[in-house]
Parts: sequence; C-alpha cells; structure tokens
Amino acid sequence: NSAEMTKAIADGKTKIEQLESDIASDKAARDQVVSELSQHKDERAAANEAVDAATKQRKKENAAFEDESSDINTNLGALNQAIPAIENGLSGFLQTPGAQTILKVAEKADMMEDDRANVVAFLQGKADSPQSGEIVGILKTMKDEMEKRLLGITGTQEEGETNFKRLEI
Repeated sequence: NSAEMTKAIADGKTKIEQLESDIASDKAARDQVVSELSQHKDERAAANEAVDAATKQRKKENAAFEDESSDINTNLGALNQAIPAIENGLSGFLQTPGAQTILKVAEKADMMEDDRANVVAFLQGKADSPQSGEIVGILKTMKDEMEKRLLGITGTQEEGETNFKRLEI
C-alpha cells in the first residue's frame, strides 16, 4: 500500500506541476490576448478618426463642387440663351437677367483684357462696342471653357465619391 501511496503522491505532484504550467501558459495567452485587444481598440479608434476626417473632407469637397457646378450651370444657361439671341439680332436681350449674368461672368472670367472690355462694352450697350459676331465668338469660347471646367470638376467629384465609398467598406 505504501508503494501505491508513494506513486499516487508522485503522480499528484506531477499533475500539480502540469496544472501550474498550464495555468502559467493560459495566463500568458490571456495577457497576450488582452494586449492585442488593447492594440486593436487603439487601431480601431485611429481608423474611426481617419474615417471621420475623411467624411468631413468629402462633405467639404462636395459642398465646393455643388457651389461651383451650380454657378457654372447658371452661367452656361445664360450663355445658351445669349448666344442665339445675339446671333438673331438681340431682340431685347441686353435688358434680360441673362445679359446681367454674362456681364458679371465676363468681369471675373479668365480671359484676355481686350475680350473682356469688348464683351462688357457690348453688354452695356455702348455705341463703340464691337460687332455682335465678335462677341458671339468670345461668348462661345467662354462657354466651351466653362463646359470643360464643369466636366473636369464633375470627374474630380466622381473620383472623390468613388474613393470615399471604398473607404466606407
């Protein structure tokens, strides 16, 4: 019986050592998981901050696009009315809001100063203004440049939306 008890004690000590080793191993694994969880929480917080910053930037870009595209579309609408009206002999066009819109656009447009002066003089009805054919040419050039600008900012807007949607995934 004594041999059995000695063997049981030895087996018990071995079992205790194994359990202590398992506990230490489990504690180390738990500590690793806790550390990784903390790191993942920090990474998630940083990712959420990045998404928030990107969302704010996208909204700002979208608002700028909406403002600029609205202005361009308004100006294109006025030019689309003005060009045929001037080509057909004005018929009161100079007194319309469209003429005033084009006057404001011409005053701010990136164009040669002589062209600007000619368009402004024509739209103001000054006697020494150039002939309508020259003005129509200038207005068509302005229209083409605005359409190119609208196409460019629309492409940039679409690219920004696509990139932002990828971020949201």
